[in-house]
Amino acid sequence: MAIVTRRNFVLGLAAAAVVPVPQCSPGALPDAVPLPDDPFTLGVASGDPAPDGMVLWTRLAPDPLNGGGMPNAAVAVHWELALDPDFVDVIAEADAIADPALAHSVHARAIGLPADTWFWYRFTAAGWTSPVGRTRTAPRPNARPASLRFGVTTCQHYARGYYTAHQNLALEDLDLVTFVGDYIYEANASGPRTHGTPTATTLADYRNRYALYKSDPNLQAAHAAFPWMVTWDDHEVVNNYAGDADSSGTSTTAFLERRAQAYQAWYEHQPVMLPGGANPRFDIYRMLVWGKLARMAILDGRQFRTPYRCGSGGGPLCEAMAGNEVTMLGTAQEQWLASNLAAAPATWHAIAQQTVMTPFAPSTVGAGVNLDQWDGYPAARSRMFDLLEHPAVTNPVVLTGDIHCAIALDMHRDGDVANPKVATELVAPAVSSTFAAGLEAGFEAGLNARPQTRHVNAHQRGYLTCEVTPDQWVARYRVVDSLVPSSGATTDATIVLDAET
Repeated sequence: MAIVTRRNFVLGLAAAAVVPVPQCSPGALPDAVPLPDDPFTLGVASGDPAPDGMVLWTRLAPDPLNGGGMPNAAVAVHWELALDPDFVDVIAEADAIADPALAHSVHARAIGLPADTWFWYRFTAAGWTSPVGRTRTAPRPNARPASLRFGVTTCQHYARGYYTAHQNLALEDLDLVTFVGDYIYEANASGPRTHGTPTATTLADYRNRYALYKSDPNLQAAHAAFPWMVTWDDHEVVNNYAGDADSSGTSTTAFLERRAQAYQAWYEHQPVMLPGGANPRFDIYRMLVWGKLARMAILDGRQFRTPYRCGSGGGPLCEAMAGNEVTMLGTAQEQWLASNLAAAPATWHAIAQQTVMTPFAPSTVGAGVNLDQWDGYPAARSRMFDLLEHPAVTNPVVLTGDIHCAIALDMHRDGDVANPKVATELVAPAVSSTFAAGLEAGFEAGLNARPQTRHVNAHQRGYLTCEVTPDQWVARYRVVDSLVPSSGATTDATIVLDAET
């Protein structure tokens, strides 16, 4: 792999020692492959910012909705990282390989960079140049940054409405974006827009579905503006799957094959600093550290959860799901979370995950609950509450998606405000996915009648922004009209959490 750094000193630090993956050594680059059309139709993205680097992403796809339109050959891709948007001050550049086995996606790991610094990046391949993206590194682990500003997005159903939320998100003053699931929807659907293809079940299907979503210019703009921390929920594979089972009775072998292909397509289209491949197991949980200000655990609440034993929708909690062996995260992830969330002091500890954790009903057999949420996994939630109440886990905040509704809730065991507050849960509104038609007002009235509810809006789409300082966490619920191609965003509610020391 040929690397050329143009400066030996950057902001008082050693020059970047940058290592992209897949790696290629001098002389190992593939022969030049001519491309008749622009291969950068899906834009660029970055993610998983660390104090010394991040991952830079693109995918070569001149015909994105028809398998990509690339030859079945590896293609050399060059990338540059600069301190200015005009690339006058390029501090590092390198070559990577776009492999046909990974849909010609590129995950270039830029490491050895100065901490707490903004950069601009771009790719070139076969004479074509990508759009420019902006990214940054995190502060050093022992730093005390004045703030962390980030967005939270979720549930971006392409067919249900336009991505005006992303259009406005890209204009916010943020350090990063956290995406908490349902990046794509697997089933065919029509609305203001249409998927136009059958339900995704194969690797080729999932690739085309991701390409459709990522072809949206507003989503591309939001990716290009900031680094993202991404996790998944169920629709990246199939609605309401749990662990190694779907909700349709598919054989375990057949479902795991489908899941592995869906996971590979997810990797191919996400800016994640993770190894990729068609494996039925894919560990994606990881930690964002923002100096001593905040630690954010990015969790996977789908892959390792106990399969449903008493249904996946609304209904009574049954005895089979009430035992201590029932898990939402799996043993390994629970242990990882317990050892990493409080591994170092931080003012704020955040959990970014998928489904609503706040108790909507007492955790008793026979209680009517949403069995897909943590209400359906009471023992797992009790263990999570134990962790959030650990003395080393200060000022915990839970970030959630899934429900297509903006909600802010104080979390108490069994939903009883007579019990001590465990944490605050901020449920982000959907980018475009809609709440159950006709049920919005009743749902809002039911939640507003609960003393732990700070805010609820089931009618509008949008995103959440969070400004975190040593003293406060300020969450702003930003709403747009998702059914028109363009509209502004307004703040529907502001939730202020004071840090307890």
